[in-house]
Amino acid sequence: MTDCPDREKGPYTGDAEQDIATELNNFDMRAFMRAEVRNFAEAQHANGMVPAEGPDFNNGDDGPNWGGAIIVVPWALFQTYGDLRTLATYYPNMQRYIAFLGTQAKDRLLPDSYGLGDWVSPDPTTTPIGYVNSWGYYREVRELADIAAVLGRRADRARYERLARSIAAAFNAKYLNARAHTYSVGTQAADALALDAGLVPRSQRAAVLRHLLATIASAHGLIEVGSVALAPVIRVLHDAGRDDVLYRWATSTAFPSYGYVVGLGNTTMTEYWDGTTGSLDHHFLGGIDAWFTYGLAGIGQAPGGVAYAKPVIRPAVVGNLTHVDADYQSPFGTLADNWTRTRAGYSMTVRIPSATPGMVAVPLLGSARRITEDGRVVWSRARAYHGRKGRRQGAYVYFHGVSGAHTFAWRP
Repeated sequence: MTDCPDREKGPYTGDAEQDIATELNNFDMRAFMRAEVRNFAEAQHANGMVPAEGPDFNNGDDGPNWGGAIIVVPWALFQTYGDLRTLATYYPNMQRYIAFLGTQAKDRLLPDSYGLGDWVSPDPTTTPIGYVNSWGYYREVRELADIAAVLGRRADRARYERLARSIAAAFNAKYLNARAHTYSVGTQAADALALDAGLVPRSQRAAVLRHLLATIASAHGLIEVGSVALAPVIRVLHDAGRDDVLYRWATSTAFPSYGYVVGLGNTTMTEYWDGTTGSLDHHFLGGIDAWFTYGLAGIGQAPGGVAYAKPVIRPAVVGNLTHVDADYQSPFGTLADNWTRTRAGYSMTVRIPSATPGMVAVPLLGSARRITEDGRVVWSRARAYHGRKGRRQGAYVYFHGVSGAHTFAWRP
């Protein structure tokens, strides 16, 4: 994997890591990414540092949101495909890398003088490099603790969990502004990174989310982050049920947005949001594409799920969007959702492998009185029905144990 075909063509580790969800959603990456991880491991230096490129041609920059691919990519392969082999093979490399980051840290945090920050961010209020890299350090220690648990290494798990807690304590002590309910210099990236990693204390989570939403609103609905914070801010807004904010940005033509890049005549994604600087064929700002699958189509898996053994279909119906048709080839078979919204009502045809019955969430949109499954009433505001039982929570009705192809529908 390289960054662009024209000027650098460098095998950057950050490009593999930062857009990993889009890569895995669009392609079968099992063999390719295993080869990539081997490249990262072969490029690892004697002191444990994983360079920004693998293979390492330039002996150049490094940082946790680049070299951390030695941990992030294998963990994503396990979550997506159930790939234990890659975790086990490169676990010693991961340990050496975390040990190296520890030598770069002072009081459990990485300094501004080390590594790279939120690359290509258009926000003039720059999020400090040390903040972005300390977030990456924490994230990778947390993932290594999870990997140790999967591999049955209990002592290692406990040790990395202790390290993660100490990093989190130092992070909040230095960067959390509890009065203003924000982090560091108050940028969108700062709030989103802390929320996404679970670094925000429970008492502050709702307020920090409100601050993030307020900064996006003050930017006229535009998301002003770089390559590191892009996937986290999209995840945070989706998890908070604010897909409407993402849809507004995804359909904007103002700077910075995808529509702005397209409006300049580009037919490929550019390295920078201005659409003219750096590479003109770069994939690492493609994070919105992953949201098309797990957000608009709602195709995903339950928290803690592995290899889509516990599939979930929970679409976001937002803006003036009237139709979505998507499918994903999981290790167990095809997951699909095809939904349509009209004045006459809403319908969604889902497909879930028979080997992995899953959960389907039908959006009510405020006007549904009853829901049918393949023409039979399975939920009503008035009373419960025998057979499949739906459970309403918020703006959705949840149905469990769904497999095969089914059409759920309702009319006002």
